[in-house]
Amino acid sequence: MPGQLSAVTDETKNWVLEQPLFFVGSAPLSASGHVNISPKGLDGTLTFIDPAVLPSLASVPDAPSATPLAVVAYLDIGGSGVETVSHMQENGRLVLMWLSFGEKPRILRFWGKGYFVEPSHPDFPLLADHFPLSARETFKAMGPADQVKTRNIVFMVVERAADSCGYGVPKMKFEAHRAIFPEKFATQSKEKYDDYRQRKNSYSIDGLPGLPSALERTWAMELAAVPAHPVAANISKLLSVGGFVLALGLMFMQ
Repeated sequence: MPGQLSAVTDETKNWVLEQPLFFVGSAPLSASGHVNISPKGLDGTLTFIDPAVLPSLASVPDAPSATPLAVVAYLDIGGSGVETVSHMQENGRLVLMWLSFGEKPRILRFWGKGYFVEPSHPDFPLLADHFPLSARETFKAMGPADQVKTRNIVFMVVERAADSCGYGVPKMKFEAHRAIFPEKFATQSKEKYDDYRQRKNSYSIDGLPGLPSALERTWAMELAAVPAHPVAANISKLLSVGGFVLALGLMFMQ
């Protein structure tokens, strides 16, 4: 019978991993903010993580004392928006949903608290190791942080799980995952991805802070574009002259 699940069993986990598509939902706290739903797919980019790992993660300072229903994670390959990351930073709320498009209908939802880590975070390699090697290689989610092209890893501590009938979901046949991302990751440079994310992932559509690394690049560029104040420029010149005079005096004292 559909309803709230008291446990996320291995059978449920296997069913989840078999689905070629899932959706991530999030929202800002503001009543005027925009609710967001993002579709996710791509083979090998979704996995479950042992909840026993949570206390060792620096990215989870508020790790639950009780064992959660599950911990689910996905490789956030990248995109033109950054809503999920912005909302997680503000309030942490996430919902994930899977649908069956096959003969047996089903809808499954996980609710919980979401976290993310960028490649430069010390937790990234530990979490990345839970994904299949083929996915880590394809989506450049391994190796030195300055070479990783995957945007980040999102993971959620599942607090509630429930399924429903899914009778209104159509039957459809899965054809194939798109090869666009693998092809781009194989040919485009890390610098190109960083530039793109600086332009597209610094802020949410509601103006909330986005990807920290993108925001840092944006702030650095904005700071570099600010013209120097005349007074500050004159002080800099005086300091330069003073340093030269001091060096000259020291030379004659020797």
